[in-house]
Amino acid sequence: MADEDNSFGVLHAEPVIYCGRCRETFGEVRSRGLLGDFVRCPNQKPEEKTHVCRVIKPNSGEFWAILESWFYRYESEYSPLRRNWFGFRFNGRVGLYNMLRTLAILLCAALVHYAYASSFPNWVRVVPALVAFAILIDILVSNSSVVFISRFSASAFRSTFEMIFGYLQFILCFGVFYFCYKDGFVVNLEFGKEFSLSYFEAVYFSIVTATTLGYGDISPRNGHWLVQSMVMGQLMLSLYYGAIILGGVASWINEPKHLKPFRKLHPVEDILRRKDGEEG
Repeated sequence: MADEDNSFGVLHAEPVIYCGRCRETFGEVRSRGLLGDFVRCPNQKPEEKTHVCRVIKPNSGEFWAILESWFYRYESEYSPLRRNWFGFRFNGRVGLYNMLRTLAILLCAALVHYAYASSFPNWVRVVPALVAFAILIDILVSNSSVVFISRFSASAFRSTFEMIFGYLQFILCFGVFYFCYKDGFVVNLEFGKEFSLSYFEAVYFSIVTATTLGYGDISPRNGHWLVQSMVMGQLMLSLYYGAIILGGVASWINEPKHLKPFRKLHPVEDILRRKDGEEG
């Protein structure tokens, strides 16, 4: 029997199924082919994309189920990793995708450098920064998914690989942001001459900021609120990213032994393979 109350703060005495897309709860708990606590939505129609539901355990709210559903939907529908690019789909080729994503960030930095060298208007430099920002969102969401649905990542090696590469790409993205607004920084003064910020120095400052070392040899200028806001944003995201990495490692270590064999397939890949098998 359906549970009529489906607000974020509801606590359930018995396990129920919650569908993040339908925004409904269902009292009957039964597996429909997916691993672990994820089940298929009873309302899903044959022509619709997969609805992913979460089994809400007793005395737990629905907020995390909704959050997991959003992350899962991004991974399965909107992530560049899952899209068809000129007839090619990455579909789990995480290493290749991470390499291309890193090259895209470096290309953004090269475009910013070219815009400075060619004396283009300021708005031209903003375009590569916006592309780098979109890449940063993909990095944060995909790496957060490793933690939020960590029971289903392909392997401990892949999870660690994704988080390490994601952290490096996170640093490179902020390097692009700082390089785009390099006039907002003060670099070392030697012999009375002020040096302009290069991309290498921007990445160096990004590493120093992310690790909260703060040497002071490069610092934002007073009054440049946008640059100061970016620095504060990176500091806060660095703490969040550290929590992601620790959470992923802790989840893997504390994972029950009977669930370890189910780590071979990511849920999105599992669904895609099942779908390909049905179509074939």
